[in-house]
Amino acid sequence: MDAKSDARPDRCDPDEALIARCRDGDQDAWNEVSLAYQSRLERYAHRLLKNHADAQEIPSEVIEAAIKHIGGFRGDCSFATWLNTIAFTKSMDKLRASRRAQSKTADADVSGAVDSGPDPLAQLVEKEDAKMDMERLRMIEAVLSEFPQEHRANIRMRSTGFTAKQVAQTLRISEAAAQQNHRRWFMRLCREVLRREQETPRHGGAGGAS
Repeated sequence: MDAKSDARPDRCDPDEALIARCRDGDQDAWNEVSLAYQSRLERYAHRLLKNHADAQEIPSEVIEAAIKHIGGFRGDCSFATWLNTIAFTKSMDKLRASRRAQSKTADADVSGAVDSGPDPLAQLVEKEDAKMDMERLRMIEAVLSEFPQEHRANIRMRSTGFTAKQVAQTLRISEAAAQQNHRRWFMRLCREVLRREQETPRHGGAGGAS
């Protein structure tokens, strides 16, 4: 049995001839890719970003990145999954930028903070105000940064709409392993975030003398 059999998609990628033209730098082929995938990439980005204007920017950013990195596409997953992975990365970049801006606003004036659709990971436990939301996001990021890269990617991808099968193809593991690892590491994330929050003194309080 070939060691790469787990990573192979279960059917031939219908875009094989188009991909070959893209690899040759055929601009017409890239225009076809853009037309074929624009609407689905935008829908996918909108699910992640919950922001129509930001989602509209993602397809062109994805195609631009794909043109640059087509040499890195090895066919271990379908072309659509590869483009979705790029869209995921670009969307996460926008979310991080939005959170940084939101954090600055919250620090200056909590009541003026903008809600731009928090990452689903931020909803492990509801918080009452924008400043606490930002503290929760920072804690989640801190905990995730300590996880092995494969499990960190699994949690992020599943929380933003990837199926276990798509995660398995992207990470080159079996679908069963993708499901089991997600359950195990997501529960570990929840427990660790809650543990750290219980150990962290709450802000404010009556008469905080230092």
